[in-house]
Amino acid sequence: MKAKEPERHFRLFEVVSDPGAPRVVCVPDAAFLLEKDGHCKVFYLEQDRDTTKSAERVAAAKCGGFSGLFAKQLHRKAFPETNVDKFMVLMLAPTPRRRDALLAAVAKRPGADLWRFASLTDLKPETFLAGPIWYPCEGEPKPLVKGGPA
Repeated sequence: MKAKEPERHFRLFEVVSDPGAPRVVCVPDAAFLLEKDGHCKVFYLEQDRDTTKSAERVAAAKCGGFSGLFAKQLHRKAFPETNVDKFMVLMLAPTPRRRDALLAAVAKRPGADLWRFASLTDLKPETFLAGPIWYPCEGEPKPLVKGGPA
């Protein structure tokens, strides 16, 4: 018998709200675990296509789920190998303009420090890990991995 509840059917689907509270879920597009120098960190991926939703609506739909996931450390459920408490959410936008709009919308929400933003125009195999293309909500863009890949 197959589970009908999405949280039992999909691996990257977590209910982060408490029982009896309004339902809040975290449903990332993808995720991976990266290990470097003994540190195993979780990265969630969100790909924005800039089709119908404003940046504010995207932030409203996504931020609560990731904030709740972090508060309850539920990333450890899918990735028990992690030894880093804080995961990172990587938002890929089609253009620099959309990247900046999403960044501004997420920066106003709880858990904004979990997010990094990049434009697909800057994303290349040589820049994904080591290029300073990932914009935090505050500060200058940085690479995902300090010192480049292992």
